[in-house]
Amino acid sequence: MTFSLMTANDTRPAPARPSLTMAMMDFGDAPGDAQTLRQSLEARGADFIPALPSSEVPADAPWLDADVLLVTARLLDARISALIETVSAKASPFVIVLSETGDFIDRIRALELGADDFLRRDTDPREILARANSLMRRGAQRRGGGAMDAANDDGAWVLNDVSRVLRSPSGTVCELSKGDVKLIGALAEEDIDILSAQKDPAQVNSLRVSISRLRRRFRKVSAEDLPIRNIWGLGYSFDAPLRRVSARS
Repeated sequence: MTFSLMTANDTRPAPARPSLTMAMMDFGDAPGDAQTLRQSLEARGADFIPALPSSEVPADAPWLDADVLLVTARLLDARISALIETVSAKASPFVIVLSETGDFIDRIRALELGADDFLRRDTDPREILARANSLMRRGAQRRGGGAMDAANDDGAWVLNDVSRVLRSPSGTVCELSKGDVKLIGALAEEDIDILSAQKDPAQVNSLRVSISRLRRRFRKVSAEDLPIRNIWGLGYSFDAPLRRVSARS
């Protein structure tokens, strides 16, 4: 089923691929160095979602929608270990630890806990970006969100409202947030209110951001693209058959 959400006067073509989105948690002793690193990465095209250093991982934390989480630290303490272990069990983001000391034992421990890479904090920003992009290209191989299931016989995409997963016709499974489920469901509903020129511009921008994050989330676990089409000047459409189920998988 195809349905459009309108975005007012939006005539810009969607980019072929969104820029890399990062979050950074700085547990180190030199916050100025972390800020300098962030500015350097931003200058090279990375976008950042704010994230405060904490071992707590709220289910609705905005930084969970980032492609990569950078964790900067002097030593791998209990808080950082708990953070790595919790985040690595989720579909996103990837975790790169930047260590001030480059301690060998910390490196082994971080990788065992589920970190996707471990570098010294003084690593050239260009290498950090290269490694982050490499993780993105290998996203379909990551455990958790990218498991391959049996292909859908009817060629439809399947949205599970209960377990919050989306399965492509080829069988790729992507974990979703509650907001992702709501958005995909809205795109498939015939009686949804159209977001038109009379709506608050902030709502229009929020829709763009939500769709961009949803596309990135799926690209991290699959070489496929979500069939959300940007209709220039009109809005967005889920341009493929979608079947909704409500069962625990």
